[in-house]
Amino acid sequence: MAQLHLELHPLKTFIGRISRGFDFLGYWFSPQGLSVAGKTIERMLEKVRRLYEQGASSGRILSYQLQWGRWVRTGLDGVFGVGVRSGFDRLVFPSLGSRCVTRCDAVG
Repeated sequence: MAQLHLELHPLKTFIGRISRGFDFLGYWFSPQGLSVAGKTIERMLEKVRRLYEQGASSGRILSYQLQWGRWVRTGLDGVFGVGVRSGFDRLVFPSLGSRCVTRCDAVG
C-alpha cells in the first residue's frame, strides 16, 4: 500500500469475512452476487421525498429517478448483462408501471 501512496482510513476499514457481504460504491457484494446496497436505495427514496416536499415537478422527480436508475444499471449490466434492465426498473420503480420500463430502456 505504501508503494501506491495509499493509506487505510481507520474508521472506514474493516477486515472481515466476505461471506457476510459488504457495501462498496453503492452496491452490495456477497457470495450470492452483486446487488444494489440497501443504503443506496434508502438515499434515493429520501432524495425523492425531499424533491416532492420542496415542490419539484413530477418531471423533475422522474428525471432524477431515471438518472439514478441509469447509474445503478451501469454497474449491474456489467455483471448481469443488459437483460437486467426491465426487471430492475419494475422492482425499483413499481409505481411508475410500464412507463418507466419503456422510458428507461429508451434512455439507458
